[in-house]
Amino acid sequence: MNEEEKKVIANFKYWIDTNTERGVCYLPDYICAKVLNLIEKLQKENEELKIKNNAIKRESEAYAEYMIRLDNELNLKKEKSKYE
Repeated sequence: MNEEEKKVIANFKYWIDTNTERGVCYLPDYICAKVLNLIEKLQKENEELKIKNNAIKRESEAYAEYMIRLDNELNLKKEKSKYE
């Protein structure tokens, strides 16, 4: 989040704290628009991170399977050498 976005959040929190009346808060349109844009941006970033995370998870699982396969091959070679 850049500095402008941090300021928007801080202003949004300040506005809510100072203008809440019996649980109801009326926000100016420009604040609502900025907050909605920020929410959309964060949702997009979240989706991108989920995709990257899934890719890393798949790579990690493939690597683990590869290591198991190598370990099994090594164990087989050890067993064969015992009998030779």
